[in-house]
Formats: sequence, structure tokens, C-alpha cells
Amino acid sequence: MLLRRPVGPRKRGDTALVMAIMLVLGVLIAPSAFGQAISNGVNQIATTISGWG
Repeated sequence: MLLRRPVGPRKRGDTALVMAIMLVLGVLIAPSAFGQAISNGVNQIATTISGWG
């Protein structure tokens, strides 16, 4: 049973647009306290997961 349909190949323009948006959001959010909290949370999750191995 498929929960979602298979994803087809993306165009290069779509991929470039997504990359540009992610870069802009990263630059805008990272210096803020909210961005730092997200970064710390992801870091803790990664550390926990790597500790399991």
C-alpha cells in the first residue's frame, strides 16, 4: 500500500529555486535566537543518534 505517489524527476530550475530559498532562510534565521534554538535542538538529536551506534 503506497501512502504517496512516486516523485518524478525535478527540473534544474526547481532545484535551484529550492536551494536559493533555503540559503536565504538560513542566512536570515541562523543569527536569531530562534535559529540558534533550532540549531541546538538538531545538534542534540544528532549527538543522541550518533551515541546509539
